[in-house]
Amino acid sequence: TTQVEPIESSLTEIKVKVPDDIKYKYLSITNVSGTTVANQAFGSALYDDAPTNIWGWDEKWDATNTFDLAYTKDFSQGAKSIEWKSGEWDAYIIALASWNFTDTDKFKAVRFSAKGVKAGKVKVFVNGDPDHNFKVVEFKSDSWTYIEVPFSDLGSPAVLEKVGFQEFGGFKGNTIFLDDIGLVLK
Repeated sequence: TTQVEPIESSLTEIKVKVPDDIKYKYLSITNVSGTTVANQAFGSALYDDAPTNIWGWDEKWDATNTFDLAYTKDFSQGAKSIEWKSGEWDAYIIALASWNFTDTDKFKAVRFSAKGVKAGKVKVFVNGDPDHNFKVVEFKSDSWTYIEVPFSDLGSPAVLEKVGFQEFGGFKGNTIFLDDIGLVLK
């Protein structure tokens, strides 16, 4: 409901300054062709070309796994993604900053995009518990797969402290690309 004026625009890009109170709201653009609403709300991202202020730290089950948090050769949106060279069954966990532990009452799901050097699977789990309330999802090697995992599939946690990904392809590991990691508003 708050209108803003463009700072800069071209045929393919519009830059605006958004108000400070924009958290958990969607940006919409209206022009002669109609109105387009952003897919994700402001303040709901954990990773968007870089870790956001919600991100606290990351954990790896195997320190020999290599990571590039600013991989520029392939991404689902923006200009960067996470490149994770995972061993078989290894996990990568993003911990939310303690001041950003998130009550899940505003959200319905964890979202992310994934792609692999080989088509594969990843087990998604929350709050450091890979053995209970998880969901195994598949991704492709030739295109990005957008994935939403409802909190109801993850035990309906009241508070979100960590989001975990475990390589689950069963073929000696994979290079997995992750992008656009965040939460989906109800």
